[in-house]
Amino acid sequence: MKKHMKNISFTSLRARLMLLVLAVIVPVLGLIVYNGIESRNRDRLQALADASRLARNASMLYEHTIMETRQILFTLSQM
Repeated sequence: MKKHMKNISFTSLRARLMLLVLAVIVPVLGLIVYNGIESRNRDRLQALADASRLARNASMLYEHTIMETRQILFTLSQM
């Protein structure tokens, strides 16, 4: 009978330890997932900002090129 009681105590201790480990691991995994999602969102927003900046710079460059071309054509038309 004592042997049976020891198995119950051991199982209970094992179950408590497993619950303790799960109680520690689950929040840690939650934080890892949350940080991954936040990092992905930050990277996505940064990529959008970079793409917008590059598009704005390209637009300004093309506008400048068009203005210079108009100036050259105007100068040529005056000759």
